[in-house]
Amino acid sequence: MADEFSDHAELHDYAESRGLEYVWEGTTAFGKYKAELSPEQFQILAVHTVNGVKMVLLYPKRLRKKSR
Repeated sequence: MADEFSDHAELHDYAESRGLEYVWEGTTAFGKYKAELSPEQFQILAVHTVNGVKMVLLYPKRLRKKSR
C-alpha cells in the first residue's frame, strides 16, 4: 500500500490498477465520501503536485454506484 504519491500520474496509475476511484480534498465529493463511508472503506493519502502536497481520498469503484 502506498503512503503518498510523487505526482498525479502515479496516483492515477495506482488507482486504476487496484479498481479505486479518488476525490481531491477540498471538493464536495471528498467531504461526502468521508462522511458516508466507514473508515475501513477508504484511505486518505498525500499527492505531490505543482501547487504543493494535496490529499486524496481513495475508495473502491464498486462503492461509487451504491452512494449515488
